[in-house]
Amino acid sequence: SSYTYHLNTASYDAIASGAKNIEFRILDRKRRRLAAGDTITFLHPEGSKCSRTVASLSTAATFEELVQRIPIKMAGETSREALLRP
Repeated sequence: SSYTYHLNTASYDAIASGAKNIEFRILDRKRRRLAAGDTITFLHPEGSKCSRTVASLSTAATFEELVQRIPIKMAGETSREALLRP
């Protein structure tokens, strides 16, 4: 399956450049259908797009718990605190 996600400029640029290869989303009804092998096309606010294949999915009871499990560099950040900022 394929999906389209709209991103802000900073997140898009990080994914497009390869600096970020993890995307966080709430596991709502739409995202429950995501599976490894699916394609996500990320859209930049000005119209650029890049596509990535879902390698795997991880779930956690809280966002904080998920952040503790992932390599920070893969999320395009330098610290866990940066990921937890609103």
